[in-house]
Amino acid sequence: MAVPKARSILGDMAAEGGAPAGPLPWGRTPAGTYLVNCVGTATSGGSAALPRRACTISSGLARTSPYAYPRWVRVELVREARAGAYRTWTLRQPEDAALILEPLLRREPTETFVACLLDTKHRPNAIHRCALGSIDSVPVEPRSVFTGALLTNAAAVIVAHNHPSGDPEPSPQDILLTHRLVQCGGILGVPVLDHLVIGAGCWSSMRALYPACWERERA
Repeated sequence: MAVPKARSILGDMAAEGGAPAGPLPWGRTPAGTYLVNCVGTATSGGSAALPRRACTISSGLARTSPYAYPRWVRVELVREARAGAYRTWTLRQPEDAALILEPLLRREPTETFVACLLDTKHRPNAIHRCALGSIDSVPVEPRSVFTGALLTNAAAVIVAHNHPSGDPEPSPQDILLTHRLVQCGGILGVPVLDHLVIGAGCWSSMRALYPACWERERA
């Protein structure tokens, strides 16, 4: 039975003289690295068969320009039709956000951190899952939260995570993370409006419980 196997085109190019072997100058990348990992079909007695078109393209690029810089990168967002159910909602208070986020998180077996990305009228553009954790913690970096916010041109965000134990009482780590996210949002111009902690059929608002986290957003 044929088994998919990854093979490096760049290695073949170096062997054929199309690209230099050994370490490359800092900051430079052979054009063939766009197609480094191609999946071929490996049999029990042979190597992977690479797509002929991919080999031709990469070899041609390597001969004409061994050291080529990528000029443009375009990122496009795709909105699923099923995500339009909450697009017309305006989130004016924590209860509005909980109506959307609580059903998404209450049954997660491990802690899951999400960000609800809002437009200028505080309507959800998207819900971005930022991190998955264990049964009692979730590691979250601000960049994982604000990358999605910046890509969607979000005007503000509401973050949330669940407690599988069912108790929505924020932990000391939750308070520190909230303060950090609020500070980062203030610097980036994408304010964090609230942080919800979802429990079993209940939730808590960090802004209501710990308003001090929002007292100096740009400190």
